Amino acid sequence: MIVLSIPYQSTSAEGSINTAGRVSIIPGRVNSAKYQKEADFRYGLVRVRDNAESIAFYRGEKREHLDLVNRLGSVVVNMRSIIVWNRNLGFFRNSYNSIALIVPILIVAPMFMSGKMPFGVVTQTIGAFAQVLGAVSIIADNCAIRTRVTAPMTRRSAR
Repeated sequence: MIVLSIPYQSTSAEGSINTAGRVSIIPGRVNSAKYQKEADFRYGLVRVRDNAESIAFYRGEKREHLDLVNRLGSVVVNMRSIIVWNRNLGFFRNSYNSIALIVPILIVAPMFMSGKMPFGVVTQTIGAFAQVLGAVSIIADNCAIRTRVTAPMTRRSAR
């Protein structure tokens, strides 16, 4: 019974993490937008620096200030969405890993209490469950890294 529950629990968690990532915010697109919005803000700063004399001559300080504030606001909103997504993913992964430690105990405990299984087999079962769970959870553990790697590729392919 424990052997059958390991792949089910691991794959259900992987599916939940991937689905949650697609439903709430697609991390690759958000990271790609991060690069785009930061580049847009830097462009605005350089444009103001290069054209400072003409901006001052035509009294365009308010307009340029508003433009830079809007560009900075766009960067901040996007960064906040990345932080929220990473926080939610961390909450899910930490709660899932905590539950994954309890599930094998709940499955094996009745057999141990009835005397059908010695305590050494219980600890071996829990260790085996943790090993398989760790091997299957590699995708979920590297989710943030995957999005950081794919973001520049997504941005370049959009051109």
